[in-house]
Amino acid sequence: MSEKRKNARKKILLVDDNLLTLKMLKKILSSSGYTVFPATSGREALAIARKKHPDLLVLDIMLPDIDGIHVASNLREDPEFRNVPVIFLSSLYEEEVRKMGNFCPGSRYLRKPLNAAQLLEEIAGQL
Repeated sequence: MSEKRKNARKKILLVDDNLLTLKMLKKILSSSGYTVFPATSGREALAIARKKHPDLLVLDIMLPDIDGIHVASNLREDPEFRNVPVIFLSSLYEEEVRKMGNFCPGSRYLRKPLNAAQLLEEIAGQL
């Protein structure tokens, strides 16, 4: 089975308030065979997650309403999402992010600007 066909069964919730970044990442992930559900805010992300039940969350940290850390923490309180992998994206350094509190145990962190190959590798490793 091809990698693209195998990925087609995997659903990713992709959250970023920068529309250009969101569009670029959605194109990269979709062309790799993933089903992508984009969101531009924390509230929208929570609603989509509960409706679509993604296999992985890719969350920008700095969002206009609820930051990505709180989105992930909120979802992880629900047993249905407790084991869903999380990859955080941010232009902040990881140490700064960890100081924000409750970083979400077991999550991964990638710094912007992103390298597409690195993102795809990280996603493959989480799924």
